[in-house]
Amino acid sequence: LDAYERDTRMAVDGTCVSVDVTAKAPSAVAASLSGDTHPDLWIPDSSMWTQQLTTSGVAFGNVTSLAVSPLVVVATEPIAKAQLGWPDTEISWAGLLQSAGSATVADPLTTSEGLATLLAVRSIVGDSEENRTQLVQAMTAVSRTAVPDIATAYEAVRLDPTTAPLFTAAEQSVVAHNQQHPANLVVALYPTEGTLALDYPAIPIEGRKTTVETTRAVGQLVDALQAESAAAAFQDDGFRTVG
Repeated sequence: LDAYERDTRMAVDGTCVSVDVTAKAPSAVAASLSGDTHPDLWIPDSSMWTQQLTTSGVAFGNVTSLAVSPLVVVATEPIAKAQLGWPDTEISWAGLLQSAGSATVADPLTTSEGLATLLAVRSIVGDSEENRTQLVQAMTAVSRTAVPDIATAYEAVRLDPTTAPLFTAAEQSVVAHNQQHPANLVVALYPTEGTLALDYPAIPIEGRKTTVETTRAVGQLVDALQAESAAAAFQDDGFRTVG
């Protein structure tokens, strides 16, 4: 974004563009959108949030995925080796359900990781009454230790890597944690049944006060975020590229 602001070719009708970035939970943005109070460009971690919107007065422009990061099961290295036999054994969603007491999730009502976990598990559980009952029981056990967000789960890892629970998170968060805490590594486990992925969509938002100039600037910004230099920056931070 700094490079975008410095590029004089990105001016709109001779006016340079300034980008203000605010980090905010996607659930909070989704709940607060209205015709007069909205960002010009919203980049949540998952396009699932666009399905949660009930507000009116704003319109979405073309949605573009900027990066991808699969949902993984995160474990500290000591636990992965001692309890799961890592790296010689595999993990499955079904096995995770059976050991639900040692795992947790982020709040599925307010986090993409929690919601994606429910959808991933639901996709591999059959429609029989027995299977649905198993799902409810397992998720009930997990919910007893649910955390408000992924940052809280990683805090438990740093406090005591020998007792921290398994939890689900984006693969990128594993890379970021290991870069910042090389003495306290975690591993990403990929369930054998497959998983979902967070897609980091760039969503232009237009309301009653959105000008033509703002729409043009947002379009240029989205293009800049798809440039090779931006893709390289995403990869350096642990994201996968689109495609």
